[in-house]
Amino acid sequence: MIIGGNHAIIAPITEQKVVTMANYKKMYFALFTAVTTAINDLQDAQRDGENEYIETQDVSLTILPTSADEKPETTE
Repeated sequence: MIIGGNHAIIAPITEQKVVTMANYKKMYFALFTAVTTAINDLQDAQRDGENEYIETQDVSLTILPTSADEKPETTE
């Protein structure tokens, strides 16, 4: 009850809601795990791509001429 001047105002009691805090620690660790997994997957994919590129390369070297008169030599 709130009393002011010659009047008394009765404030109704409202239902109170229980507010719980989010479990930020759990959410952080879930996000951290997901990001770490994504980074590892990307690194694995890059490594696999690089290995495939290296394995399928034609290993031939071209020796460039030192003057305009020479033709390039190719070794295989």
